[in-house]
Amino acid sequence: MFELVRLKLSFYYLIIIMLISLSFSFFIYHRLGIQFRRSFRRMEQHLQTTDEHHRLGRFMQQDLDHFRNRVLFLLIYTNGVILVLSATAGYFLAGQTLKPIEDAMKKESRFVANASHELKTPLTSLKTNIEVDL
Repeated sequence: MFELVRLKLSFYYLIIIMLISLSFSFFIYHRLGIQFRRSFRRMEQHLQTTDEHHRLGRFMQQDLDHFRNRVLFLLIYTNGVILVLSATAGYFLAGQTLKPIEDAMKKESRFVANASHELKTPLTSLKTNIEVDL
């Protein structure tokens, strides 16, 4: 019973952590794209005074695309590592969270079993005495 609850709790931890991580990654990627497009436009304006504008612009665009792809790869890789680490940590923390509840349920079960046994003994004795008297 507790294993299923532990997995469920781990899954919820994982969803929350990954939503935060992916939101930050999207924000970083988006902001870097904006900054590099601005820089690229400034360089293009600066290079328009030279004859090699088209050739240099093409190389700069290729470099920009390469950098964007590299950043995207690093963000995906980082989110993968975060996914594995947070799944492991979430499973461990869910176990730690549920341990006191599991212990309390075991103690309650033992108490109910002991109380049931303790109540049955006097009732059996009373029943026996009543049967003898009858």
